[in-house]
Amino acid sequence: MKKCLVFSLFLTTFFSALAHAQTTTYNNPAYLWEAASSLTYDEGDYGTGTATHTIYMPVTISRNFDHARLDWTIPFVYKSGSAAVSFLNGHPIRTGYNSGSQSASGLGDLLLKGSYYFSEQVEDQPLNTALVAQEEFPTADDKNGLGTGEFDEMLGIELNTNLTEEWKVFTNFYYTFLGNPSYINFRNQFAFDAGCAYKPTANLWAHLYYEQSLAIIGGTSDEQMIFLGGNYQWQHNIHLFADLGIGFTENSPAIGITGGAGIEF
Repeated sequence: MKKCLVFSLFLTTFFSALAHAQTTTYNNPAYLWEAASSLTYDEGDYGTGTATHTIYMPVTISRNFDHARLDWTIPFVYKSGSAAVSFLNGHPIRTGYNSGSQSASGLGDLLLKGSYYFSEQVEDQPLNTALVAQEEFPTADDKNGLGTGEFDEMLGIELNTNLTEEWKVFTNFYYTFLGNPSYINFRNQFAFDAGCAYKPTANLWAHLYYEQSLAIIGGTSDEQMIFLGGNYQWQHNIHLFADLGIGFTENSPAIGITGGAGIEF
């Protein structure tokens, strides 16, 4: 019942956006399609006492609409370390109390995400607002710690506002309904982030933000990290991006590094 309700909300969010897009013209995208890929390396022991190294390398195909966006992500993942660490929503996370180590690589869980741009910043409306919904499909090898082996659904809201032409602030809130494998009961996860971005040149946005995700198993700490990074518009339709993340709790990666690029067409 829960799965049907959340997935129905996903469909309602996206198709409502498409219907609304037919009657609005603002927020018109310059390009209809985007292809992006990146590589994220994380390392830490996640409170297990065993050093774990992970690589997440997704390819995302996006379709823009006047008032909406649809993203389809196909990831390759690699993990070497604790058997108690897996991937959720594209991030390594502690998912059990298993002892021992394992090393594996392969296809990760596929992600389908829909965004509905609910409002944009104007004189009498200070926020840009997006409603998002995501379905995670259990295509990864869960026995080797590359996924949870269950369908997971996420709903969220993304908010930002431009303070000046050079400064903006943002915050995002997400709630993930987790499927439960036979060996453990996961808690649903609430996550949020908040930060600011600065535009020092015409082609570069730099950002700094804090991110926290609640632990999905009992007796472990929440994930808390700070990220510093940027997005550089290299060509009119090509952008490069990078992030450095530092973890502050035992359940967080000690360090995470991301680099990638996207092309619009």
